[in-house]
Amino acid sequence: MSQFTATGVELAALAPEVRKKAIAQSYQGKGLGGMVVADAVLRTARAEMGVFALLVDAKDESAQRFYEHYGFTLLPGDARRLCLPIATALRRLG
Repeated sequence: MSQFTATGVELAALAPEVRKKAIAQSYQGKGLGGMVVADAVLRTARAEMGVFALLVDAKDESAQRFYEHYGFTLLPGDARRLCLPIATALRRLG
């Protein structure tokens, strides 16, 4: 039986051009970020890896509030690392 492992990378470890905003400022507030989160949830739920949750590292307080709006919760002891169980996310999307 094959085993798969997913991993994460600290935001600070990425090059500045990679960690810049994913959605241009002129498009912010139009629901695109929510669509990106929903797409990530659906793709992850369909994966054959048995993924329990999505983890994100919010780069600032604004990003943290964005993720919390979509149901992510802070992990104890981790500054700005948030978690969203896939089952919870699917219920919110349904």
